[in-house]
Amino acid sequence: MSALHTRDALITIAKLYYIGDMNQADIAGLMGLSRPKVSRMLKDARAKKIVQFQITTPESHYESLQQKIKSAFSLKEVLVAPSEPLPEKSKSGVCHLAASLFSSLVKDGDNIGIAWGSTTTGLIQHIPNRSMSDVQVYQLCAGLASQNLFLDGHETTKQLAKILNAKHHVLNAPFIVNSGLMKNLLLQEPEIQKHFASFEQIDIAIVGMGSSDPARSSTYMADYISLKESIDLVDKGYTADIVGFRLHNDGSLADIPLNERVMSIGLDTLRNIPVVIAIASGEDKATSVIAAAKGRYFNMLVIDEIAAIAIINKLGL
Repeated sequence: MSALHTRDALITIAKLYYIGDMNQADIAGLMGLSRPKVSRMLKDARAKKIVQFQITTPESHYESLQQKIKSAFSLKEVLVAPSEPLPEKSKSGVCHLAASLFSSLVKDGDNIGIAWGSTTTGLIQHIPNRSMSDVQVYQLCAGLASQNLFLDGHETTKQLAKILNAKHHVLNAPFIVNSGLMKNLLLQEPEIQKHFASFEQIDIAIVGMGSSDPARSSTYMADYISLKESIDLVDKGYTADIVGFRLHNDGSLADIPLNERVMSIGLDTLRNIPVVIAIASGEDKATSVIAAAKGRYFNMLVIDEIAAIAIINKLGL
């Protein structure tokens, strides 16, 4: 079948389903196809943009989502970006909104902390260059240089500093070390000790949220744990994480060996930072957002619509 005929067939199927209001079984009978084939063709029609959806969403819809989550956790600010058919577009919208929020808050003399991840990297791409005075940018989570930009803590820190005309301070250590003993030894190194002490002076922090999907865990994607280990953590209920630490659903730190090996800002220190902006996109981030909010590890939240709906439903609001 030629590409033209294939496209014509997709258009025909889409017209019957969306405009003719026929179900998939009736279309299959009419066209001499199997019902699974009709289902695949409808998905293909969406993928090829033969079928495009436009859902009219009033501003009050987003305001309602924002207010419900803000009230549930007593947050300073909650912003919800529209969700898009493609997850990466939804994430881009969240990053753009978070960049605007951050840009409105940062001022001369601020100490800024940033964790690495796809959302924090995306946020940086939306911040306009500014010539600021006496600004310092600190890497919150260790992580040596990586070929993947969003897993590269050094590069993320350096890029934000360059945009703000600021000085940068990278954390020269692996994200996950071999043991709690190794972590304690590294924390005694003067350079690392000084870096961690600087966390007490941070004015604004930017962090991402962990995924409930084991295959999308940053710890796994950065090759610090295996996929089996990532799956085991989720199966045991340690789904939520922020800055590398796994949490119980109530926001308390899980008593597991992995948490003793994480080279990252401490949760008590994070909780005491005046402004912590958490960024998340997608339903799979809802569990981490809820747990971290209960632990009060952030006070401002920027998410997409799907994540917001998932959070509200999980809370029963």
